[in-house]
Amino acid sequence: MSAIVAVVLIVLVTVVAVGVIWGMVIPMIQQDSGLDTYDADVIIKTDGGYTYFDEEKGVACVQVKRIGEGRGLRRIDVLFSYDGATLDDNGNFSGEELPDVNGMKQKCFDLTNIIVQGADGKYIAPDSITIVPIYFDGSKEIEGTVSKIDRGRGLTSGKFLDYGSAESVGGCEDDSGCSAGVCYNEACYSDIIVGGKVDNCWQLQNINLGLTEDYILMKDLNCSMTSTWNGGDGFDPIGNDPNVFAGTFDGQGFTISDLYIDRPSENYVGLFGYVSGGEIKNVGLVDVIILGANDVGGLVGDSHQSLIDNSYVTGAVTGSNSRVGGLVGYSRTASLVNTSYAAVEVSGTRGFTGGLVGYNYYSSVDNSYATGTVLGSVARTGGLVGYSREAAIDNSYATGTVVGEAYVGGLAGGNQRSSINNSYASGNVRGVDYIIGGLVGYNSQSTINNSYAIGNVVGAKSTGGLSGNNHQAAIINSYAIGDVSGTEYVGGLVGSADFYPPINNSYATGAVSGSRYVGGLVGGSSSGSTLIISDSYWNNHYYNPSVGCGNSCDAVIMAISDDEGWFYVEANAPMNAWSSSAWTWSGTGYPKLIWE
Repeated sequence: MSAIVAVVLIVLVTVVAVGVIWGMVIPMIQQDSGLDTYDADVIIKTDGGYTYFDEEKGVACVQVKRIGEGRGLRRIDVLFSYDGATLDDNGNFSGEELPDVNGMKQKCFDLTNIIVQGADGKYIAPDSITIVPIYFDGSKEIEGTVSKIDRGRGLTSGKFLDYGSAESVGGCEDDSGCSAGVCYNEACYSDIIVGGKVDNCWQLQNINLGLTEDYILMKDLNCSMTSTWNGGDGFDPIGNDPNVFAGTFDGQGFTISDLYIDRPSENYVGLFGYVSGGEIKNVGLVDVIILGANDVGGLVGDSHQSLIDNSYVTGAVTGSNSRVGGLVGYSRTASLVNTSYAAVEVSGTRGFTGGLVGYNYYSSVDNSYATGTVLGSVARTGGLVGYSREAAIDNSYATGTVVGEAYVGGLAGGNQRSSINNSYASGNVRGVDYIIGGLVGYNSQSTINNSYAIGNVVGAKSTGGLSGNNHQAAIINSYAIGDVSGTEYVGGLVGSADFYPPINNSYATGAVSGSRYVGGLVGGSSSGSTLIISDSYWNNHYYNPSVGCGNSCDAVIMAISDDEGWFYVEANAPMNAWSSSAWTWSGTGYPKLIWE
């Protein structure tokens, strides 16, 4: 029969505002007891925090966090001591009061029958509180690791010697001057969320205590102190698996700056780690530094059936594994990113890396953009989205440089059974391997419509100014003007393509170079099937090849020779076959899309 090891993390907080429900509160400073642990599969670890004692009411509130699963956790006893002796009639956490793994629970204890009042009628705080987890092994109870918190040494008259890592939230002369919290050194302090209103970084962190509630940010926050939290790990993301955030968070246009998270071996990393059925809106994160493993984003790590609206992130986001994005790491299953942006340096090492969203799965990105440099490894790297599957990208763009290995695109690394409409990419794109495109790397069973790319593209096999590889996919009313360089299957618009969906009403004007299967418009068919290209053209000036398609094309296309001005006029072929609802002509340059 194995014994059980446990370490208890205790964070002791008051649950109500000063002058609203309770009066004076007294913080207490946490210390580990140093007692031996038992050998078991659960760790309940002491990790810092506060306890508050209401000297007017004689009530102490205790919060505990459970780190490990453990076997047979029956209850957590809470023991209060006064003048060196443990008081009688102590309480405990039991049944539904026990926290889940990685969860926290809070309980308040009325001590008026076991503590004394001072001459001023106020209750005197206990000297310490001890937390003892109790396990049942089937035949008897076993006592786990004991943790203890002490009142601050030198504490007198209800004031505290050291408030730890609290944040000043306003000036005051006494507690009556604080809307929430206590007055210390003429500053108000509080880490308690009152009425869903978040006023400081500690309250922001404590959203983890109410994952289904609704919150509003009340002012701009500087959270640079998070770099010292949790032994240097920084902020603990809000929500994880299985404890998801399912509430709402409205930033009201305020910002959170200098948020720090350094958890390179953890999944679900961001301000919000895992959101399911929730809503995050109207908030800006400025100069973040965020590191995680899988599902890493500046704002949200994993967004499941959730809305991200009118929000943005600046800074740096790095993932040591997969699904990494400047705003959202993984947006899936009917999620929406709307009217949002990321100006973030994004780096991922195992694929699905995007400037805004790492992996857009059965979800949508609309009216959004990304401007930062994106560095990806392995496959599926995009300036806006790393990979989009069964999804949509509309009215969006990316401007940053994109560098990756395979399946690399200025807007999306891949677009599978999805659509891209009214979108563009302007950054240069470089891939060291295959399927590299100015807009999309891999376009499979999908549609690109009314979109364009203007950056230069460098790759190897299947490299195109708009799409690297077009597999059973259509390109309509689109163009690319960047220079394209590759090895084989290199095209000004599309590198390689196969099967029958057409390329219609589109053009390319950049210089194209390669060693095999090189075309001004399309490199050629990689499957041997005949490609259908209609009413499209390329510019064969200077370094462009002499053919529009490198091989296997059934095309109605025109090469631009000396008279480029011919193609500046709507009435001339092939533009006379194009839709006037999609294109516009100025008479002095190549046609543009009406929405530009």
